[in-house]
Amino acid sequence: MLINLSRFDEAEAVFQRLIEKYPHQPQGYEGYARLTHYLANWNLALSRWENAIEKFPEHIGFQVQKGNVLINLSRFDEAEVVFQRLIEKYPHQSHGYEGYARVANSFANWELALEKWENAIDKLPHYFNFYIQKGNVLITLFRYREAETLFNQIISKYPHQHHGYDGLARVSMHAQKWELALTRWQTAIDKFPNNLAFLVGKAN
Repeated sequence: MLINLSRFDEAEAVFQRLIEKYPHQPQGYEGYARLTHYLANWNLALSRWENAIEKFPEHIGFQVQKGNVLINLSRFDEAEVVFQRLIEKYPHQSHGYEGYARVANSFANWELALEKWENAIDKLPHYFNFYIQKGNVLITLFRYREAETLFNQIISKYPHQHHGYDGLARVSMHAQKWELALTRWQTAIDKFPNNLAFLVGKAN
């Protein structure tokens, strides 16, 4: 609540007290580091996440946050190392693969990003978000037919998830096929009438 009120000094004091009182619990360290994200003080954020990792070296979330901060600092090589280590240490967890691919997204190397998302899918084929991210990269690469095929597959496999409908409509928007886009947004709205983003997409 203090963070939401932009009372950052008070929030920081709370997390510092948590660390002092419960040094073997991660919550204080997490809050203390996360606070710096709201201030966009990425160098300080990096220092705090590294300190948290020293205290809790097996905490995957802390390592993911360190990688994310390195991306924000445009220190892409170091971010890749963080996520590669996560892949090596936790090959059955999604975090490393996702972060490793997002590094390529961040410096707009879309062919490399596509390769990394495809590798992530090969390793963890049941992880839904990887398919969405691959579709987004295909749109960015103007490979619309492949993107359409992928989002149609997602709709067929996960008809009660909105992501496939959203992706299919966005393909049409990106390709400037406005009538088709309108039809697809309406189909999405019919399926998910309470999805505000679909209503906005139709209006746009």
